Amino acid sequence: MNNDLCFSFVMGFDDNILELKKKGFNIEKDDEYYLVSFSKNKSNIFEEFVIKNMQLGFWNEYIGEEIVFIFKYKDGKTEKYILDEENHDLILKLCCEFADAKFTSIKDMLLDNDFYKDKLKG
Repeated sequence: MNNDLCFSFVMGFDDNILELKKKGFNIEKDDEYYLVSFSKNKSNIFEEFVIKNMQLGFWNEYIGEEIVFIFKYKDGKTEKYILDEENHDLILKLCCEFADAKFTSIKDMLLDNDFYKDKLKG
């Protein structure tokens, strides 16, 4: 994978996400979802956009050198985590709660997404 690129399968947004194209983001629409790629030097722009525009009760992750999760609670509070061994179980628990689903691991959850399959390192 190109370490200078980040990728995000985006849900919980409306078409205003297309505004990021003006800032050099590559965005493709996939049904009601968006497939976003961007250079890692634009990650702060992406995170700010996500925090401001993501619907309540959703999370977003993006994959680059690190895997970053941003959760937006129903009360509007947001939390950001960079995935590591210490917070894996907490992030997994939050993903299960937010999606009302049972994921076995973060890696399996992400690999189930076709957009991420070839972008994740072994």
